[in-house]
Amino acid sequence: AKKTAKAAAPKPAPKPEIKPIDGYNDLPIGFVEADDLIVLIGNADATAEATYESNSSVDAIARGAIDAGLVRSVRNCDKSVARAVCECANTGDKGAFIVFDGDLTAEPADAGKAPLRILASVSMENESELLDRLRGAGVPCSAIGRVMNDWQVNFDNVASVDLNWLKSDFNAAVASI
Repeated sequence: AKKTAKAAAPKPAPKPEIKPIDGYNDLPIGFVEADDLIVLIGNADATAEATYESNSSVDAIARGAIDAGLVRSVRNCDKSVARAVCECANTGDKGAFIVFDGDLTAEPADAGKAPLRILASVSMENESELLDRLRGAGVPCSAIGRVMNDWQVNFDNVASVDLNWLKSDFNAAVASI
């Protein structure tokens, strides 16, 4: 008797890559205007594990908010919150005052399993609409500070970094936090 070969089960289609949001819609990475609210979009805990579905949801809602004109600047927060804030301040030549309940310096242990986190700045006129949109979609978000006109990045009056130091020795300045 001849054996008939079983047809191989079809392989699931690969999931599309979630591309970095930096520069999406030509938005700057750096902070733009003093008094803008700084929002962390996504799970504040860098060490938490995330699913593809949760990360793609964060990505889609964030891109939708950008498309709607609610966001003034945007930066992936793929390392620590402190580092992303310093990058945005340094690039935009603006200071910031940050109040963050989590660990400012925590970085994901495994980038492939880390939650997607996005740092955005939003004008006072768009604050409520952005936060309502994110929360209404079930996307975690935290208002963590304000953009300032001074040349300091102040972390809840516990640590402060001067923008001149960031410009001259970024890694040493961030390590001091």
